[in-house]
Amino acid sequence: MAIKIFCNYCQKFVKNATPKEIKDLTGTEICSDCSAHVRGLFDEVDTVAKRGIVRIERARDDVKAKLEESLRHVIKGG
Repeated sequence: MAIKIFCNYCQKFVKNATPKEIKDLTGTEICSDCSAHVRGLFDEVDTVAKRGIVRIERARDDVKAKLEESLRHVIKGG
């Protein structure tokens, strides 16, 4: 007896599973369209993360420059 497999995200019919395939089902199967969409989301996450890292690095560099400027004005006591 075959079991109908539907995408866990969009609920689109994917295929009929054979009895041998049934034991490997996890309940989280997705279709190829949703798989492509998820892969695109990974790329978007990486893009946003890279932008955030650049902003943090710029902020760090600005703070370090201000601290270096402060160090140039140190007055040594006698």
